[in-house]
Amino acid sequence: MKEFYFAYGSNMFEPRLKARCGSTEIVCRGVLDGYRFCYPLFAEMTGGGVAGLEPDDNSFVEGVIYQITPQELLDLDRIERTHLQAYFRRRVTIRTDNNSSMQVWTYVSNNSGKLYPPTDEYRDFILLGAENHQLSEAYQKFLRVVSGCL
Repeated sequence: MKEFYFAYGSNMFEPRLKARCGSTEIVCRGVLDGYRFCYPLFAEMTGGGVAGLEPDDNSFVEGVIYQITPQELLDLDRIERTHLQAYFRRRVTIRTDNNSSMQVWTYVSNNSGKLYPPTDEYRDFILLGAENHQLSEAYQKFLRVVSGCL
């Protein structure tokens, strides 16, 4: 049995996700309504902010839906530090690029109320993923300029 996972940050860059999971398969692009993209967590490993979601009824987040195994989802739990409550895995409804909807897993950050600018290297993973998966031009422009939350 496979699981569906919505990536909106550095895991949109397929080589990065494959290094973490192995057998990823792209399903389609998608949009998560009711959240906005931000950098609310600081990662010692990268030395900068890392992607997260903040509830916002007037916003949306574009990303990529992947199909992964249940074990790979557990591996992502460890990588995303759910045991430390940095992120919580949550079931969400995504609008797909063919105007249907899917129930998928994603990671919602435990926002501290602070914002941290990402490193250039980390942001590049996100930008490459957005470009490779042809997210909307407007959203790619947003990702190029955001340094916290807007």
